[in-house]
Amino acid sequence: MREIDGTASPLAFYGSELRRARMEAGLSQDQLGQRIGYSATMVGKIETGERAPSEDMARRCDEALGTKGLLVRVYDLARRWDGGYPSLVRRMDRQGAHRHLRVLVGAPARPWPGADR
Repeated sequence: MREIDGTASPLAFYGSELRRARMEAGLSQDQLGQRIGYSATMVGKIETGERAPSEDMARRCDEALGTKGLLVRVYDLARRWDGGYPSLVRRMDRQGAHRHLRVLVGAPARPWPGADR
């Protein structure tokens, strides 16, 4: 499985949160794709940041994974991102930036896979 740097961009953060939620639900990309009406390939591309999700997909993933709107909130954040880091985030270390992004979208501020890098 390809590793994801969830701190690289909001789109990468979205992908890492989608993967985390999918894996916590015990679903494969294929199983999630079947539940939401998208292909496993599309789920994989969104998880790795190769493709951006649609709002419809984010909503369907929230429903299928029981994430209570998290993925739609992260989608909204990623959609509005201009590609640069706000000065507050630039001053933080990688783990600190991730923790603050999680707080902004209402997710628990806990470590993510690869946080020990």
